[in-house]
Amino acid sequence: KVNSTTVAIKAITEANATATTICVTAIIQRWENNKWNDYIVSNYGNICSSSHQIQTTKTVEQGYYYRLHTVHTAIFDNDSSSYSGNTKSIYVN
Repeated sequence: KVNSTTVAIKAITEANATATTICVTAIIQRWENNKWNDYIVSNYGNICSSSHQIQTTKTVEQGYYYRLHTVHTAIFDNDSSSYSGNTKSIYVN
């Protein structure tokens, strides 16, 4: 959390070899109606690399819990590998 309406996100994807494409989907989710809902979806990519890092800020509404859900994908010619994960939630007030 940067301030009362801004959150910082950072995600790093690393592969064991140079991939054709490395992609990170960063989804800020908001807790509402007793479930996590996608709030802001951002896609980032890097061509011919073994790693990719994103670091940015996003504006959110006050009065909610938020978390970051990420999907990391490395594409090698005709094969791919993916991993997804969630951060702990934070309350933005």
